[in-house]
Amino acid sequence: MEELYVRTEKIIYRNLQNSWSVIRCFLPSEKQSVTVTGIFADIQPGMSLKLSGIWQETERYGRQFRAEHYEYAEDASRRAWLSRDLFERLQESSFRMRFHLKEADLAYIKEKGIDTVRSHAEEIIRKRLTPAVIPNDGKQTPMRGAPHGHPVFLAQHATGTCCRGCLAKWHGIPAGRELTEEEIMYITDVIMKWIVRENIQQE
Repeated sequence: MEELYVRTEKIIYRNLQNSWSVIRCFLPSEKQSVTVTGIFADIQPGMSLKLSGIWQETERYGRQFRAEHYEYAEDASRRAWLSRDLFERLQESSFRMRFHLKEADLAYIKEKGIDTVRSHAEEIIRKRLTPAVIPNDGKQTPMRGAPHGHPVFLAQHATGTCCRGCLAKWHGIPAGRELTEEEIMYITDVIMKWIVRENIQQE
């Protein structure tokens, strides 16, 4: 099955009962318009789509692409972005790369021990990020490390785990519902991975 990225230009025909449609689309890879057939619901001219299907040559209509599946290209692009290594993506953000552990944070981690810091991270996630509704979302994580804050706070900002909005953007974890146990453990692991990396780099 072949994949195409297209932009819809014109709805030539649409069966209102089953949404089977004939659509004229611009195919950037060939720099020309092509005819696409398939089941399309809620498709309008000007949309960018990712199509999966096969090319067909018909005697009456010529070359057409029969789409077996489609999705909005923006969704496909975002999934591809999320599938990349998290820390590689974070390096592309000048804001995320601003955050580093300082001497007071390193001293705190050495004093408390990495296992205690992990338990603090999990506790912070459960308290500040787990609820489905967080009235102050986006402001619940201070930008201060030790001694007046916590190394975990810095790690959260550095890894996009500081609020539910950032969790949705950077990790694909939707807002509007409680975090699952698996998600809580995942977020804790991400935070601790960053802290361990910072600790090693600054030794």
